[in-house]
Amino acid sequence: MKKRILCMILLVFCLLMNTGAYVCAQSAEPNNTLAYIVYEQDSKQIILQQNIQQQTDASLLSRMMCALVVLESSINGQTVSTSDYVTPVSYSVSSDGKYKLYASRQYKVEDLLKATLLGNADNCARVLAYHINPRTDFFVSLMNQTAARIGMTQTFFTSPDGNEKSLQRTTPYDTALFYEYALKNTQFKRILTNEVTTLWDGMPLLNTCSIAFSLKEEFASPSTGGVYTGVSQGTGSTLMMHITLPVSSGADPETTSEMKLIVAFFSQGNEDATEYAHNLVTEIQTNYRKVRFLKANQEIDTRSVAGQILKLLAGTDLFCVAPLEVDAAGYVQNVSFTFNITNQGVMIQELDPPILEGQSLGTANLLLRDGSVQSVSVVAGSTIQTDNQAVNKLLAIYEEYQPLFILIFVLLLIAAVILLTKLIYFIQMKRQK
Repeated sequence: MKKRILCMILLVFCLLMNTGAYVCAQSAEPNNTLAYIVYEQDSKQIILQQNIQQQTDASLLSRMMCALVVLESSINGQTVSTSDYVTPVSYSVSSDGKYKLYASRQYKVEDLLKATLLGNADNCARVLAYHINPRTDFFVSLMNQTAARIGMTQTFFTSPDGNEKSLQRTTPYDTALFYEYALKNTQFKRILTNEVTTLWDGMPLLNTCSIAFSLKEEFASPSTGGVYTGVSQGTGSTLMMHITLPVSSGADPETTSEMKLIVAFFSQGNEDATEYAHNLVTEIQTNYRKVRFLKANQEIDTRSVAGQILKLLAGTDLFCVAPLEVDAAGYVQNVSFTFNITNQGVMIQELDPPILEGQSLGTANLLLRDGSVQSVSVVAGSTIQTDNQAVNKLLAIYEEYQPLFILIFVLLLIAAVILLTKLIYFIQMKRQK
């Protein structure tokens, strides 16, 4: 009997333990050591995200911003060129010991930029910053001004080299904004698309963001590139990458477009950033597409103006990203308009004649289900001349039956010529008599 009671107690205890373990598993907190964003460059849509406003390491971003500021700077009125040469004022070596710069020796700006961006050479970043202005605080202020201009409200730089001990900060969202802006600089983008290159003295440099180039081959991408820094002792890693995903085979190129993805991935633990980046891009290629939401000259809406129906037409094609199984039209939650017409020198928000067919009227703003707002120009699909409804109706009838009115006019003109000819002939005959 005692054995039975003991067994029952043990059974109840085990059940309680299992229940407790299940509750713990259910209430386990999500992994907050990962933060990432996948951003489509043209439509500016966030496709995949996690912890995008979380403060993350800004070391790599600092060196990238340093490189961009250098490329956008000028010295004595002359824009800095990648073919220029820089002379360091002192000997320096990068924190990893790979890159050494000697005083009084000349180094090409392009080589220093490659080492900074692709090799994480912090000493090269400092030399480039000194080349623009010897005062580090002045150069850092340029970095922060550029960040503010781009809209990176959660980013603050304290050094051009990304010193981990400095009080710098950023977020995945700000990083994506930076990357989208920086890729418009052709020199910046050209350097990041190097998989293998050389520096001074023929020193080889391999882009450590190897995942970008493997994805390029896997998806037959026309362009790719990126930067990566990671440490194996669980201190985290940072990856920034851009890749163009071509239109899927069999898809209609008239209604489907390539996706220009920007990936920013941050890890504070042992997670493999390259594997995650690969999975994110594969998920988008599998489950999303960039399709045409509006076609140029497609009717979006109509408005009543001076008693007439004015068609509002899309001025250009509009392509956006949507889940593969979702119909594009059903992905639009709301459409609003911003009218901006100059009438007698005054900017007004309401439509008012005269309005000419093909005239630019403003923009249509589409609120999509992913929360993004996509804008497209709007043009008039018809002409409305005056406020007089009767006159507009007559003009509308004329436009609708214009060929018939032209034919009647031509016939009347011919009849008038014939009558005039007869009249002249009649007058001549009278004079002869």
